[in-house]
Amino acid sequence: MKDKRSEFANDVCKLLLDKYDYPEVLKHVEPIYNHFMLNVRNIYELIPKEIPLFYLYELIIHGKENFDLTEGEYLEQIEKMKSILIHWRDRG
Repeated sequence: MKDKRSEFANDVCKLLLDKYDYPEVLKHVEPIYNHFMLNVRNIYELIPKEIPLFYLYELIIHGKENFDLTEGEYLEQIEKMKSILIHWRDRG
């Protein structure tokens, strides 16, 4: 069972994805991401495994060096997160 904090974050992210496609959504996620980081306890623990839009945002903003990933692993994570977002969008 997913954590309620990540369910809430993903519900908000899905609202963004209803309005903006990738990569446009990345231009609009920053204020929401910052709000969650400041106001939702320990949300950072959930991002890599449970909140794909926030994780994709972090990957792109911070780069592979901050994640201890090889170039291939970094690109694989980006593609994986993008495919999850596309699946969300297509499911409606």
